[in-house]
Amino acid sequence: METLLVGMVPGLALAYLMMRRQKDQSHGAPKTLDNMQGEKDAWEGTFWEASEPTPVDAVVLIDYIDANGLSTQRTVTVRQFDKDYLGGMFIGHCHLRNATRTFRADRVKSCVDSETGEVISDVIAFLEKRYEDSPESSAKKLLDIDYDTLRVLLYVGKADGQFRQAERNIYLDVCQTISTDSRLTRELIDGLLENIQDLSVSAFKQAVTRLSKQSIETQSLVLNAAERMIATQRTVHAVEQEAIDYMRDRLKK
Repeated sequence: METLLVGMVPGLALAYLMMRRQKDQSHGAPKTLDNMQGEKDAWEGTFWEASEPTPVDAVVLIDYIDANGLSTQRTVTVRQFDKDYLGGMFIGHCHLRNATRTFRADRVKSCVDSETGEVISDVIAFLEKRYEDSPESSAKKLLDIDYDTLRVLLYVGKADGQFRQAERNIYLDVCQTISTDSRLTRELIDGLLENIQDLSVSAFKQAVTRLSKQSIETQSLVLNAAERMIATQRTVHAVEQEAIDYMRDRLKK
């Protein structure tokens, strides 16, 4: 069937898969979970042992053969995948079972993207591409590439012991600008903040010094954001004043 699907345009591939399911259910098809009740799924491994689970948002239609040789046709809303664990695995909500299920990539015999009808020859590669194009990936890249920017602005925002909503909005705006991804949400940025430790004064100054070696555009963006944060309050805290003075001395605007 996979060879036939590859030759079809996306919309026809999806329509063909759905038509085949209806036919199988009504003409004595081989034993599948689509036309049997009470079957138990084979044990496919514990996804929680995956070393690098990656979040993803995708809905796929798959033909799957489990460890017991049972053929099933399922719609799966994928939540996470791991490209290495057991040769590639993914976990998500199985609509057939109305429950969370784990699937091994090497047992997926055919796969279609339910949103576009695209035939997917490599489900893990498809999920990797979907993740790379996601705001979650943009947030992770921020943490990996712009760590000093995130830490310096967080230090300024919390210098008076609080991180107010107006300051958080500026922080989000900077993250969207640096990542060039307007899909970044406050929830995603809050998740990033959980991975950033509070800085000491010494560590803050070291981070500012590293930023001073970056492009003028980056320095200007960070300094401008810090000044906007402080301007959200009527009274400037002593620690805030010390921080902004140091940044103005070291960074170009």
